[in-house]
Amino acid sequence: MMGWLPAVASLGQSSAAVTSRFLRPLRELLTSPKLSRRFALGLALGLLPCGLIYAALVKSLAAGSPFGGAISMLAFGIGTAVSLLAIGLISTSFRGRLVRWSSQIAAAAVIVMGAVLLWRASMPAVFSAGGHALHGHH
Repeated sequence: MMGWLPAVASLGQSSAAVTSRFLRPLRELLTSPKLSRRFALGLALGLLPCGLIYAALVKSLAAGSPFGGAISMLAFGIGTAVSLLAIGLISTSFRGRLVRWSSQIAAAAVIVMGAVLLWRASMPAVFSAGGHALHGHH
């Protein structure tokens, strides 16, 4: 995405062609200004696999009861909706200015998130036991 590895970039272009063929039937939904078609697109995209949803489902199972699991999934849904709405509003306001660098911004965000996740994985004692390791209590 950053353009640092030309061989990987050409691989991405060929996968984009395959993806384009599969998305062709959705083109009408993607470009339609009608609210009903956008709603249908949202329903269709909701069927895509998502690691975050799987993690939230596992977390909801750990709640120990159907009610606790439902509350956990409701909290995940509300948090996700608010985040996606904020991203949509912000990206719309910067649309013309950021289009040129959108791939690089997305790649940088993925790199930063990966670094944070790797750092957190390498520091399990800091994040376990309710953060007691941060305060010197064992």
